[in-house]
Amino acid sequence: RWLLKLSVIISFFVAASRAEAVTILTGPTFTPAANAPLAGLLTLTTDTSSRISVQVTDGTNTWRRDFYDFATTQSVPLVGFKPGRTNSIMVTVFDKNQNAFTATKPLLFVTPQLPSDFPKSTLLTNVPSLMEPGYSLFIVRNRLPSSNYITMMNNSGEVVWYCPAPTDYDLDVTQLANGDLFVPDNSNHFYEINMLGQIAESWNVPRAYPINIHDGILTDHGTILYLGNSNVQVTNFPSSVTNSNAPLETVTVNDNPVVEISATNSALLNVWSPLALLDPTRITYLTTYGSPIDNLHANALI
Repeated sequence: RWLLKLSVIISFFVAASRAEAVTILTGPTFTPAANAPLAGLLTLTTDTSSRISVQVTDGTNTWRRDFYDFATTQSVPLVGFKPGRTNSIMVTVFDKNQNAFTATKPLLFVTPQLPSDFPKSTLLTNVPSLMEPGYSLFIVRNRLPSSNYITMMNNSGEVVWYCPAPTDYDLDVTQLANGDLFVPDNSNHFYEINMLGQIAESWNVPRAYPINIHDGILTDHGTILYLGNSNVQVTNFPSSVTNSNAPLETVTVNDNPVVEISATNSALLNVWSPLALLDPTRITYLTTYGSPIDNLHANALI
């Protein structure tokens, strides 16, 4: 009887152990991103809720990324690849009991070289020990031929992610809490772009307040703050910046109002005009810069 009970207990624990083990059912597969050539989407399914860990070897370096969301169906963007490399991606899944299962074969991802119109860069110096962790995010523009790229570089000055900016002359990009990118666009739109280079969301701005593309903020209370452009007719403006006795005239002055719209439906919520708070006839070092008169020339809002 004791032997029978022991046999039953052993069989129970063996069966329980097998039941807890995780297995990849479909995949993994890796699909390169069409609009972000150094990124792609990793997908797979497992028989029990699990998380993913990947190890990448590109012939020169090996790096690892761990993801901590548990699910039976996983769809994970992978970023950080360098141009012109053959990448071997080994995928391992872990269940909540830390049981692991590794895919039998690595995935291969051959990254293309940077586009021929991508601006060339030269690393002058870098001290990684003094740098903040992570990547540097910016927009880089090639003047001739004209091209604009949202770019991420590592601390060695190597491009590890890029996608074309929505339109030419886009200047500003910030990263949101969800990892997506927020871009004030030269076509009077705001765009949220994910790590696959896809437009996740877009907003139109009121026609009366076109975007000044230097700055825009998606707030934590469901609105967008941005700098606008509007022209104001100003009377009694000095006709000379050097002759105090010059006659006064009526001119067009550029205003840069701070505009707030709803992030839900783009409805206009608030407008704050610097020109309404300052003397619109004052002379500044910017008075002769541009047409209309550009006395404010706002670049940022906080």
